[in-house]
Amino acid sequence: MKKCGGKFLFILIFLMGQLLFWGGCAQQSFRSITAGTPTSYNLPDPQTSYPFLFLEEGLTPAQRFQKINDNFAYGCGENLRLIRYVQKNHAAGDRGDTLSHLKDAMNNIIKEGRLPTPYFKENSENETVKTIKPPVLIKYVYFTLNKENSMRDQISHLESLENFCSTVEDMSHQMTMDWVKSKESTPLPQLSILALLHKSIFRYFVSSLDPYSYIVESPERWYIEQGLIDQLRRSHLENVPNVFISSRNPFYDKDILSGPFWKTEWLFQSSALRIEFTFFDEGTAATFEREYRKYVNEKSPSALVIDLRRNRGGDALVVAKLLDLFLKQGELLLMREKEGEAWALIRDRNGAPFMAQPDNELPGIENIPVIILVSRYSSSSSETFAAAMQDHEAAIVIGEKTHGKGTGQRSPILRQLPLDIESSAKLTFTTIYTFSPKGNPIQLSGIDPDISVEDRDYVSRLITSGDQEDYVRHREDQISPPFFASRPLPTPDFLSTGFEPRPNERTRQWKEKLKATFDSHQNLFSLSSLAEAVTE
Repeated sequence: MKKCGGKFLFILIFLMGQLLFWGGCAQQSFRSITAGTPTSYNLPDPQTSYPFLFLEEGLTPAQRFQKINDNFAYGCGENLRLIRYVQKNHAAGDRGDTLSHLKDAMNNIIKEGRLPTPYFKENSENETVKTIKPPVLIKYVYFTLNKENSMRDQISHLESLENFCSTVEDMSHQMTMDWVKSKESTPLPQLSILALLHKSIFRYFVSSLDPYSYIVESPERWYIEQGLIDQLRRSHLENVPNVFISSRNPFYDKDILSGPFWKTEWLFQSSALRIEFTFFDEGTAATFEREYRKYVNEKSPSALVIDLRRNRGGDALVVAKLLDLFLKQGELLLMREKEGEAWALIRDRNGAPFMAQPDNELPGIENIPVIILVSRYSSSSSETFAAAMQDHEAAIVIGEKTHGKGTGQRSPILRQLPLDIESSAKLTFTTIYTFSPKGNPIQLSGIDPDISVEDRDYVSRLITSGDQEDYVRHREDQISPPFFASRPLPTPDFLSTGFEPRPNERTRQWKEKLKATFDSHQNLFSLSSLAEAVTE
């Protein structure tokens, strides 16, 4: 490994510290379900992930610029290989017309008046953003098109992928001539508008497939992971990481969205133990077990309340580890992944189903009711966990119907794909559907709680915030994150698994008792009323 240039040393040390602290996912609030061996469990090779930090010394400015931008080795051949790869492996790859998606992407670029894929300039301007000096500056190509209508006509008459390359070449020629040199667009050596255009078309193509698919260049990822996402001028047509939860929703505090959040407490000094966490990461199961054991050493709990009302998901294998603390037997995870033209069930590293292992249960957990709190914002892996606990009759689910994100994503770096593309851009795209152990799909369907209640605390926050529109939507039960309803993947078919739960009389009795309690409260929920109900 060649040494990093002196001027990059500080930022490299800072980056490595962040990666070590966060387990390779520094300050990312958007987490996708993964399968197999999660890359977030291992410290990534910074030279692979961020090659612009490891440029050789002695390069000319033009050579350095080329390497920072991956040499722009991204022409029509590479683009078509990527398009076919995504079409083959994306969960919706066999749905819709690829050519129409590409034509929409090309027309959207014209409409936006700029290329959404940035180019990068070595930071010789000593620019500082929030006390962090970016190693490269992010720039964009803006243009005007004197022949916009004729170009749109040319795109509309594109009838097959055979003419795709020539159409894009004509489009790039016009853009190059009309490129506006704004204050941020200085002349740059070796800049290929054609290569940037192909990258931009692919970017919009991927984002159009579903709300959780997107692509980011290596320096863009660095900006995101340093909390500098506001510096990126992402288009509304892109699926931007870190905006999964609406920032204006009063149910969510900014500090909860900024990183891992855990809270363990005895509810109102009762014997009901509540544990809340906001996403599933590498240490979730171990932290949960440690917190549980620490508190039950103080006194015996009358109930365990797992609060997932603000949990937005995480890694699927972590869900299996947490489930194994509650279940003595049975399947933990059921996921189906697109593999070319076929679908296959995801198995563990040994090729076997994800099954509970005996004697891993939390001490005393079989003697107390387990209650899972959910809301419309409980998403992804939190839904997978709640569904499994519900199917196994290991918990009582209380709250609202959950979000309904029953998909998972793969996130390879392009140069890791067998496509001969020399780029460190990262592709995140949906390949997985998730199901409950009984075979019920989670996508769009969400999880129906055993006891449906209206959260007093949440409603009071809506009223206090003065957001009458949000409150009305809440009452009408029509709210969802803004982009979710626009391009959702369909609900897959039910999977016949032959699953039979082991009856749990304790859970059934407590379910009836709690249902009667909240019926008497007009189904209005509060943590205090729950604490009273389980400690009587």
